Amino acid sequence: RSPTVSVALKKMEASGLIFFHQDMGIGLTPEGERIAREVTERYNALYGLLTDLGVDDETARDDACRMEHGISDRSLSALIELRQKLSENTEKL
Repeated sequence: RSPTVSVALKKMEASGLIFFHQDMGIGLTPEGERIAREVTERYNALYGLLTDLGVDDETARDDACRMEHGISDRSLSALIELRQKLSENTEKL
């Protein structure tokens, strides 16, 4: 492990997000799992919207990854609603 990874892991452990187990390696605590699910949901929503809009897969993956960390919950909710409305309108055609 590089020093940067080790420092990040120690911070995550101190925050109660991960645990170290001698036999199993690193695991997520319940709080770590909750946050991981939220991040995954945010990413999937943004990725889905971008690909629905015709953005190529590689660009959508890269952009969704960057966007998931900076977008507010309010803006993300608005984009999710927009995606749903676009989907509903497409189904009617």
